[in-house]
Amino acid sequence: MSEFENLRQEYHQCRITYDYEKKLYDDHLQQLQVMEKNSMTMTQEVEKHPAELNNSANMDGGGGTTSSNR
Repeated sequence: MSEFENLRQEYHQCRITYDYEKKLYDDHLQQLQVMEKNSMTMTQEVEKHPAELNNSANMDGGGGTTSSNR
């Protein structure tokens, strides 16, 4: 094979490797974005729970705390 042919094949292999790794990176980035969105959703849900607990405690009529004087 000529030197030109060797270089052409090497370039072709490099291009295949580049395209493959670029796709891996893009897929990984997409997964990270989905994970970030899920994390934000879970954070919002967790932040809602104390407010829901306070609201339900206030609806029960009691303040949620009791004290006994003995």
